[in-house]
Amino acid sequence: MPAPQVLFPTFLLLTVALLGVVVYTGIKAKLRLHLTFVVLTVLSLATAIVAALALGKLYDLESAGGSRRCTSSSPASPPTPTSCRLRRA
Repeated sequence: MPAPQVLFPTFLLLTVALLGVVVYTGIKAKLRLHLTFVVLTVLSLATAIVAALALGKLYDLESAGGSRRCTSSSPASPPTPTSCRLRRA
């Protein structure tokens, strides 16, 4: 199976191309082709999402410079920029 670095951009571009075909067949009122390409587009998008999740697991964001941890005084109020501190590993 190809690496996520290859799968994600491939299926992302394929999804965009298929979406163009969906628009074209919809405008031309070719119902059978249109529905076929809608299904193919959804499958391609789902594959791109799975590949993106696999690609995200390859990156160690914690060691890439820390992460922000924000606190707020009450659960009802969102944190403000001053309540966020940079946490180093």
